[in-house]
Amino acid sequence: MKLWSRISLLFIVLMAAAAGSAYIWVPDSSTDANDICLPLAGLPPGSAVRFLRQKNALNTEQHQATSFAWIKGHAPQGAMIPLTEWSREGDSISVQLFEGAGVQGSRMVFATRDLHLDKKGSPVHRRYFLLGSDRFGRDMFSRLILGGRISLGIGFCAVLLSMFIGITVGMLAAYYGGLADRLLSWFMGVMWSIPSMLLALAVSFALGKGFVPILVAIGLSTWVDVARMVRGQVLSLREREFVQAGKVLGYSAFRIMVYHILPNLRQVLLVVASATFASAILLEAGLSFLGLGIAPPIPSWGNMVREHYGYLVLGKAYLALVPGLTIMATVLAFQMLSNQLRDYWDIRKL
Repeated sequence: MKLWSRISLLFIVLMAAAAGSAYIWVPDSSTDANDICLPLAGLPPGSAVRFLRQKNALNTEQHQATSFAWIKGHAPQGAMIPLTEWSREGDSISVQLFEGAGVQGSRMVFATRDLHLDKKGSPVHRRYFLLGSDRFGRDMFSRLILGGRISLGIGFCAVLLSMFIGITVGMLAAYYGGLADRLLSWFMGVMWSIPSMLLALAVSFALGKGFVPILVAIGLSTWVDVARMVRGQVLSLREREFVQAGKVLGYSAFRIMVYHILPNLRQVLLVVASATFASAILLEAGLSFLGLGIAPPIPSWGNMVREHYGYLVLGKAYLALVPGLTIMATVLAFQMLSNQLRDYWDIRKL
């Protein structure tokens, strides 16, 4: 494989591994990396913050009330409490709160027994914001990595669905031929004429938001490419000697298609699957950007761009550019991998 194709494959593997193990190592390991702290809103990339954490975890209602609690001048139990200075006074911790750049924070006192301690027994924790924070004070890096779980997960499941439908339709059309081929080819032509995004929008409107509806919408929008490719390959394979021998021996059509024809399509299917994966990621990002994909606060690359595209002209363009560039890099990696696989196996000769 060429150098760029190896780099693309390595990038895909690393991205999948990072997203799969995200909750183990990302700075914000809360559910959906949704640790809201308004005083930390808009931190620049590379910032480091010291904070306290109370033992009682926030529930959903407390998360929603966090902003009101900070306005009243105190943090809810379980919240991330950023500070600028602190001192230990017996069994208590006295801190000066961080309430925004250039703002003189108020002082508060917490009982040590009510605070989470780190591995060294200190109540003060430190968090690094490698990509800064968004308007709610959430860590952008953590949300970016967790967003990869959604984008790659939906892409993978949608590819499986589109491959199943495409292989079934394409193989049936080519193997049986005649009226079945004409009807299925007509249906594929109709579906081919509908733009993928428009079809995905229609399915999303019908099924609603959520992980399963969005992967179904993408799967139903991308199967035609698979079906057309499979049909073309099976048309040539069904005349081969091993297929004719299977018919003479009395094998069923199902056995011939699954055990004799399908294994000879593995190279073609790998090429098509990698290209379809790229299309699925783009469709998911587009639907999420339009508000029809994964609903916040669950992070996905598409809704991260949607939440921050207004910052392109407000001096914090990186909030939208970083997830956008991640989408671009991932799609480019899959496209380069697909092109290299196509050249390596030269599917025109199969």
